[in-house]
Amino acid sequence: MKYVLSLFLISLVLIYLAIFFVKNQSPFDKGRLMADLSQYSIETNRDTLKYLSKSYELGLLVDYIDWKNFLTTLFLISLSVIFSIATLHSFIDKLFFKKFYQVPNLFLSFLRGIELTTLGIIILILKLTATFDIIIIIPVVVLLLLIDHLIVSLRQNSKDNIIKLEKDEK
Repeated sequence: MKYVLSLFLISLVLIYLAIFFVKNQSPFDKGRLMADLSQYSIETNRDTLKYLSKSYELGLLVDYIDWKNFLTTLFLISLSVIFSIATLHSFIDKLFFKKFYQVPNLFLSFLRGIELTTLGIIILILKLTATFDIIIIIPVVVLLLLIDHLIVSLRQNSKDNIIKLEKDEK
């Protein structure tokens, strides 16, 4: 359980850092946004939100992103999601599938966290560029499931080969 608790504490720290960064740094390039707002004579918050909404619908919101802040925010949020999923996966693994003295499978926990976070990032990018469609998401999910199955199978086969080699040496 100490691994689960450690993962939980790390995920809480990462969530706090992500929230702190999101509150203090804007993902938008304020100079470019303000220049376009003044060019179109937009002065009220309501008109600004309408303009951003229209830019989002047209897939032009990407033009207003400050990539340094956006990628830092995305990285912090991704790490916190990976560690949160790994915590949940390890807790369930320890609670239902492992004996008291056995360590949860951290490799699978982090693998599943990375896969789900990758899927979330792909969905976010598709939403930002206004190309989100279920026809695109289904193959991505299938690809991630195949990669998961391949990695788990290769890892199991390598463990079986090591055990077989150890038996042959005796």
